[in-house]
Amino acid sequence: MQSTLLVLTLVGLPLAAAAVIPALYRVLGERTAYAAAAVAAVCLGIVARLHTGGAHGVVSVEWIPSLGVSLSFYVDGLSLLVAYLATGVGTLILTYSGGYMHDEPGQAKYYATLLAFMGSMPGVALASDLVALFTFWELTSISSFLLIGHHTGADSSLYAGRKPILLTVAG
Repeated sequence: MQSTLLVLTLVGLPLAAAAVIPALYRVLGERTAYAAAAVAAVCLGIVARLHTGGAHGVVSVEWIPSLGVSLSFYVDGLSLLVAYLATGVGTLILTYSGGYMHDEPGQAKYYATLLAFMGSMPGVALASDLVALFTFWELTSISSFLLIGHHTGADSSLYAGRKPILLTVAG
């Protein structure tokens, strides 16, 4: 039961935090980057807890019970390695972005999208069935499009954003 809660928190916390980032940005301003980095660091800690706790196997919860659809994740060494990479690099990027994105427009959108991307990657790595894989793959596709096309005023940015979304949708 504990590993179920940890896995759901690992993939759900960054997505939930992404939803509240715009409101948090109104309060914290540019320091929102460090709050987002803290969320990523907590996710990194969850991955470490899953690893040191020896968690492995399928973690499943009912998602749409009327259709018999459950959200299933498979925890093993390889999926935890990818989750380590996604949350560790996410923590570093969000921390670095605090200074790098100084005075950039659209910071709230950027941090929310980066958290959504970081939350989607462990979801892809841990996905145990086609429904979970498809869901988190599409979340990754959309958030990568929004990150690459961050500067919506530049045509080159939007063009660059279309390339990976076409590739991931085709994949």
